Amino acid sequence: MSCQSDPCKVLIVDDCELDRLISRKAVKTICAVEEIKTFDHPEQALLYLYNTHIRGNMPELIIVDKNMPAINGFDFIEEYKKINPGLFHVKIVLVSNDFSEIDLVKIKSNPSIFSSFLKPITKEIMVALQINSMQKP
Repeated sequence: MSCQSDPCKVLIVDDCELDRLISRKAVKTICAVEEIKTFDHPEQALLYLYNTHIRGNMPELIIVDKNMPAINGFDFIEEYKKINPGLFHVKIVLVSNDFSEIDLVKIKSNPSIFSSFLKPITKEIMVALQINSMQKP
């Protein structure tokens, strides 16, 4: 995800409307965005990802909330890996209002998670994410 130069596709999955709006604004502030899709239900987002995977039109960045009803962020990532097993060209960022010690261990041990941040997503977080993106393969 090189936000400054190439327009990117972004997917935001969060059950809180305000957090989706804040994340959308932060992404637009830093990134050249081709498209931002938002979902309040992870099941709908997974269906969308399945359909975009078939068309070969996957987002480059997925921001997913850890705490959602029905499917939490960790489960969402596991389900998404079934759709796109190699997670090619996709950076997944897990966000939450809080992370427990157990969450931090799970995040660190899960190579599918590119990064994690406390909500709300800010311009500064997007800048940090962009810098990390340049440093990580």
